[in-house]
Amino acid sequence: MADHYDKLISSQNPDQQGAIQLHKPLGLGVQYAFEESQHIAEVHLLAAPDLTLSEMPAVPTTTAPVVDAWFHHALVEIFKNAIQATVEQEQAHHHHPHKQVDSSMLTPLLAEIRLVDHQSPTTTTSLSSSFYQIDVTDHGPGLPSYEDEYLEQYLFGVGKSSAPQRWDRLDEQQSYAAVRSPLRSLG
Repeated sequence: MADHYDKLISSQNPDQQGAIQLHKPLGLGVQYAFEESQHIAEVHLLAAPDLTLSEMPAVPTTTAPVVDAWFHHALVEIFKNAIQATVEQEQAHHHHPHKQVDSSMLTPLLAEIRLVDHQSPTTTTSLSSSFYQIDVTDHGPGLPSYEDEYLEQYLFGVGKSSAPQRWDRLDEQQSYAAVRSPLRSLG
């Protein structure tokens, strides 16, 4: 994927080194990823909240080197989950689990880009490392108590492979993918 992206973009952008964009405006990248997620949610859920984006410290353009395709894909997945949680919470709040929610009823998602300075306690020099942290806050219900055990088992256990079931439904998945993009990842 990175090689394909490199061939597609590298001649158009002087800040591009292979698949890595050296000076990616993070706020713009977050906004593009949110717009794509919002479009997918509007197709599947028929509603999507807006986004409130803030950058700390407030500078005109916060840039960082990123692998643009991976950065975008990761943010789209995070935003899709946050949008779905917010819509489901709004449906549950109004006691209409199957009633369509209007986008104007939804509380906007919050995304904050922060520069974090980190001084390692094991470092004896005065060098510090800093990184950017992107926080996305949704207004979903959180994890139900019965899912805590499942989540712990999923994160720390070894589960059986779902490959046989995926092969059984291959025709169904291909026909579905041809019609519309999935709200959740198939992988």
